[in-house]
Amino acid sequence: MSLAAAYGRDDAPDRGTWMEGVLAGFVAAPLLREFVFLSPRRPHAEDSREVVDILIACNGLGILVSQKCQGDNPDARDEEKTTRWVLKEAQNGADQLQGALKHRDNTEIWCDHPVRGRVSFKEGLPAIRHAVVIVETFYKIDLEPKAEYLPLELKGVPVSYFSMNDFMNIIHEMRTLPEIIKYLDSRRALPQAEIRHVGEEGWLFMSYLYGNATFPSPLSREIAHAEVKRNHPRVDQMWKKKRQLDEEGKFLESIAHELSNRDPMLPKELESYYEPADNRQGYLKIQAALSDTTLADRVKFSRFFKKILTSRHGRKEGISFAACGSESQPDIEFVFGWSKRIERKKLLGLMHELASGASSHYDRSRCLVVINRDKAGHEFVYFERNRPPSENEQKCAEVHFAHLRTTREAYSSFTGDVKAAISSEGL
Repeated sequence: MSLAAAYGRDDAPDRGTWMEGVLAGFVAAPLLREFVFLSPRRPHAEDSREVVDILIACNGLGILVSQKCQGDNPDARDEEKTTRWVLKEAQNGADQLQGALKHRDNTEIWCDHPVRGRVSFKEGLPAIRHAVVIVETFYKIDLEPKAEYLPLELKGVPVSYFSMNDFMNIIHEMRTLPEIIKYLDSRRALPQAEIRHVGEEGWLFMSYLYGNATFPSPLSREIAHAEVKRNHPRVDQMWKKKRQLDEEGKFLESIAHELSNRDPMLPKELESYYEPADNRQGYLKIQAALSDTTLADRVKFSRFFKKILTSRHGRKEGISFAACGSESQPDIEFVFGWSKRIERKKLLGLMHELASGASSHYDRSRCLVVINRDKAGHEFVYFERNRPPSENEQKCAEVHFAHLRTTREAYSSFTGDVKAAISSEGL
């Protein structure tokens, strides 16, 4: 399936509409399609009006994106004409964001989503952390001549301007909403002359990674370019290492994507353990827990899970599991494991025990259990606690987790180091 087809835009009537679908599909690959909304709308007396081109929203936080594309032949404009077009369309994008934020509270927003169906935000937009204008250009263009029409903040929300290619690269490299927000937050410390430029973001981004998720000061695109060239061997080594870490983290991403589709062959006797096919809401909490991790946590969990999976070699049956905390979500405990030749109904019951037991033992308000079942797929159980642990839950904690040994391992990424206590392993 093409990126545009994922959002029903493969047969769009014009290139601009098609490109909106391409961008939404591209963003959804690492951030999960369930949290990327194309063309959210606000009810109107006569019709529905588009609020913004794309809304990224997960766990109550959001980013608004206004996208401006050139026509069917974007190469037809030379640099001078492209500059005029970019200055005009950047202003149109800022105007769209201003309209979206003007009535963001208490005004219902809805979107027809390709997976979730019609999704309504009854109380208006979620908390918007950043608003972004992206324009289609491969030139580096100074927006300062139109600075008075291109605000860097609207209704208390920071506004950033990017070329389309640069924004897509940020999504591809950061891969998680917390990391994207962190990059946009850090970028606000740059000189305004740099913030009001589009194009050549790559030099700034490489400087950010080279500085371990911080921007050196002072910094411009020219300084960043010179710094990267001067340290080329180390930057090249860093880039190769990041590629390796990204590939490791995609293991967890792929597991999160599995949740989009309910098992079509689910036996009738197991239906009570799962949400109704026509009203799946709980799985979004599981996806949000997996999606809301930092890059360091994604790498850590992926390595951790794969390490547990290797312990099943030579085992004919049984279950093995281990618990792992999250630096980015300290209120949740993750339990990863595998099972062999355990009746599915019995396994699901045990997973509920593990979820409540881990929550009690590690004093977490939430727990997510992910078990690879007979290499056929993954089973998920998500647990939320809003009361003290019951006697039975405390017993589950004692039986399943009290005897586990605790080790400490350090994991690092280019956006932060993680030192996590890891309990391993279950019997």
